[in-house]
Amino acid sequence: MKQHILLFAILLSVIGQAQNVFEFSTSNEVIFKMYSETENKLRKNKDFSLTTPEEIARSYFFATSNQILSSLYLDKEKFAAKDEAHFKKVRNTDANDMYVQLLHKTTYGFQGNEMCYIMFIARVKGVNFPFPTLLDLIKIDGNWKIQRRANQQKISDCLMMFKPCVLSNLIEGESIDKDIKEIIAKTTSKETGLDFDKLFDELVLIQNNEKLSSKLTMSQNLDCSGIEHKTSVKGKNYTTNIYENVRINTFKEQDELLISKIKKNNDSIVLTSKLDLEYSKKQYQLVKYDRIEGNGESIKETVRLDNNIVPEGPAKELLILFENLDTKIFKDLSPTMNETPIMNSALYKESRGVYGVLNISKLYNLFRTNKDLFTNYIY
Repeated sequence: MKQHILLFAILLSVIGQAQNVFEFSTSNEVIFKMYSETENKLRKNKDFSLTTPEEIARSYFFATSNQILSSLYLDKEKFAAKDEAHFKKVRNTDANDMYVQLLHKTTYGFQGNEMCYIMFIARVKGVNFPFPTLLDLIKIDGNWKIQRRANQQKISDCLMMFKPCVLSNLIEGESIDKDIKEIIAKTTSKETGLDFDKLFDELVLIQNNEKLSSKLTMSQNLDCSGIEHKTSVKGKNYTTNIYENVRINTFKEQDELLISKIKKNNDSIVLTSKLDLEYSKKQYQLVKYDRIEGNGESIKETVRLDNNIVPEGPAKELLILFENLDTKIFKDLSPTMNETPIMNSALYKESRGVYGVLNISKLYNLFRTNKDLFTNYIY
């Protein structure tokens, strides 16, 4: 419990405390590419380009100032400055004595954006150990930018630690290697593809097995000669993500302008709560209120304030739950610093995400399959 609370606090610090922190789970089509010996070395270049993931990798390592480095980030607040000694080393080292060795690239779509993870090792003459780096990228207006998204540590660790040839097998979901086939059986399904959260759990076990770790991970070398693989594969990945922009608020004071948009007759309107959600570049707003008829009877109702069509998936799941359940459930099922009685319930335990926060996708599946768990929360 203490570990989950700590991770929850970290997530709050990453995405801001003014909004609700909920996870959701999705399956995405991915393309995985391993770089060959003839195409994987990038050397110093005077120009800093943002047009391809490969150029971002080059620009990231060969940046000669914090100003140039920060320009590669979508969110400048997540940029970590480097000391001058690093940039001096880059400027003064001969171009033939340092290069970026590309290892692999994973591209996928997410919330209407083209996304990518690119992995490389920087090699410098006279330095005995390489610098492994994984960049999380997003394409905006034709250019790639570094975007450090919350809740991606497990997939990042898997992409950094497993050998590229092993990742190729895992993402495709096929292998003739006995050890890799066993991992695929534990972490992959036909419906959702490779589950990186489960794969991370397997990675932890593998790292405690010296023989298996040497074979499958980059702990000792990059050797893939004993593992049959493809340099380019397509597959699916199943990951847990954070809603980046979602707010659930209760009304402490009535909003007369909002009431005027809802009111259609002489009945009184008492606003109770409101959901604001931005997902896949669209805005959704749902309001709960009590409509009080002339005879004094109070009727609970909801109204959508937007006209956007809601696609299947995380946005629809959250909207359906908000519409059908008491708003209090979202607070009750979110982790707190102090343990509460509900934390021992099946509803709480079965709706946990990867980092202990509320997973809306899991809660939605519970609502569809076991409504008895929600007896105290039906709206």
